[in-house]
Amino acid sequence: MTNMEIADLLCDIREARARVKEIRVELIEIAVNNLGISQLEAIKHPNIESLVDGYLIGQGFIQSGREDWR
Repeated sequence: MTNMEIADLLCDIREARARVKEIRVELIEIAVNNLGISQLEAIKHPNIESLVDGYLIGQGFIQSGREDWR
């Protein structure tokens, strides 16, 4: 692997981490606005993705790729 390829991978991971942070902020907003969770609780929740996912499952909404969870 060349130095340029390694540098590209590092750039990719930095971009991915930044996107994950953006998505987490959106999920916190959803938890506060749609699930009625306090903002502090949502911010401190260690796995906000699972919380919102559980909400969707409880609402009977099955995401694509989750059809076999039953």
